[in-house]
Amino acid sequence: MQTTHNPIQAQMRHVLEELGKLRDEIRVQIHLGGMEAKKAWDELEPKLADADRLAENASEEAFRDAVETLRKVKLFRSTLPRDPKNRA
Repeated sequence: MQTTHNPIQAQMRHVLEELGKLRDEIRVQIHLGGMEAKKAWDELEPKLADADRLAENASEEAFRDAVETLRKVKLFRSTLPRDPKNRA
């Protein structure tokens, strides 16, 4: 079990886990959104890799950047059509 001495690292890990889940959901839904959604995702997806790199530093600035990326990914996901089989 890994211990975290830096509270920002623990928060960052949580943000990265949520980003990973959102990324997976978006990849499944992206085909429903057409080319415009795919283009928007192609521009946003590299920021997920940036968030992973920022986590290594786990500074407050990196955490703010990761949270902002999470906000943008959530906003993007909200623009995608919902899977009709999973309407809740």
